[in-house]
Amino acid sequence: MKALLLIALIALTGCQESDRFKSEADLIIGEWVYTYPNGCEEYTTLNADGTWVAYSYLERTQGTYYVEESKSGRHRLIYRANGNNMQEDCEGDEASGVDSIAQYYVYFDFITNDQINFLPEDAPIITMYRR
Repeated sequence: MKALLLIALIALTGCQESDRFKSEADLIIGEWVYTYPNGCEEYTTLNADGTWVAYSYLERTQGTYYVEESKSGRHRLIYRANGNNMQEDCEGDEASGVDSIAQYYVYFDFITNDQINFLPEDAPIITMYRR
């Protein structure tokens, strides 16, 4: 009987990792970390409700985000910052733009779902890892 209940539970909850996500863009939800060349770590949390918060050294920034999905797997991520404590970040900057918009193209590591790659227009690829 216990085995039958376990099988029923697995059937109801699904047994594949991909079943948890409605779309590829949902893979971005969670806590991520990026390590700068100087060793400083930036932590970013992307919430299911479209809000985000990032901690970079002493700086705390928050805002909203939106993902425009693409069938190619290279999605557009649009960040809008709407709050910042104006403290120093991992790069030594003390003032980040509040009410600023940044956009990146992103793609995911589908093998482990623990890596996201940002493709800025004018910089090298930035890779963040699931925390």
